[in-house]
Amino acid sequence: MIELLQRPAVRHDQLVHELKTLRKGRGIHASRIGERIGATLRQLAGVADGEGPVAIRSKVEAHLEMLTRYLPADLRTAALIALAIAPDSRHPLYKDRVTLAAARIHRDPRTARRRIDEAFERLAELAVAPDRLLGDPAPVTSTGWHLDELVMTVALDRPKPELIERARLTSDQDGLREVTVLTDRVLDRMSGSPAVVDVFHGGSLSGRRDPAGATLLALPRPLAYGERHEYTVRGQTEPGGLTRIEFTPAHPCEQFHLHVRFPRADMPRYLRRMGDEHRREWVDDAGELHLRFDGLVPGRTYGVHWERQL
Repeated sequence: MIELLQRPAVRHDQLVHELKTLRKGRGIHASRIGERIGATLRQLAGVADGEGPVAIRSKVEAHLEMLTRYLPADLRTAALIALAIAPDSRHPLYKDRVTLAAARIHRDPRTARRRIDEAFERLAELAVAPDRLLGDPAPVTSTGWHLDELVMTVALDRPKPELIERARLTSDQDGLREVTVLTDRVLDRMSGSPAVVDVFHGGSLSGRRDPAGATLLALPRPLAYGERHEYTVRGQTEPGGLTRIEFTPAHPCEQFHLHVRFPRADMPRYLRRMGDEHRREWVDDAGELHLRFDGLVPGRTYGVHWERQL
């Protein structure tokens, strides 16, 4: 569907200035919001004379959120966080929201500030063209969600190898209902035997699998854009001949922790890290290995492989 947006003509530079003013402090949630909203934003959002703070905040937020849907995903994310419109971005200081935006778009804070400024310029371009044929809004995301932190703890010193998967994720779309768990895919690659998976908290097994064959976790309720969620699942597999633990993310992942406990009677002879760099690793005195990966790239394999003692 092609949508023709009819908007009043406004000055590009004036709107950029008002957006930069609005992003200060608490952003859209600032007190005395009527004094923070300039004439251009009032005109665009249809704020009438005499309307109170609730109506002003609601109208301006809704209009800006609508305009960001025509931005690329990284600029949309940067703008919504900078203005404190994203649900989890209601920090009292703008600099804290810059830090959050940087983590969310996988860039450093300086680059995140540039993305925010670029997003405001693009929003102003959209707003100053009242008869512009915009087309369909850009998709909010191509992946549905991203992982803020993933922790996998693998116990190989038990009768059946066991993996605990604890994940903290953020929804990149409205109405997210299910996510892929990683445990069974990791265990299947470890042993070649089907894994048995159960949920500790954060949802329930849907009984379905994604196109790649991974188990889907049904969330307790649909998540809104920017909303966070945590879950923990456990998997067990059959023992025998394990020499690697691999994780290939299908979604962006900011941080991955891998903890492996080896049986004392069968310690690995040589371990090598995979993913961001290939280097030798060692277990500690407890027979454990602890690895951390940052800024994981979807489609790349991370983890560790080892040689067994002869």
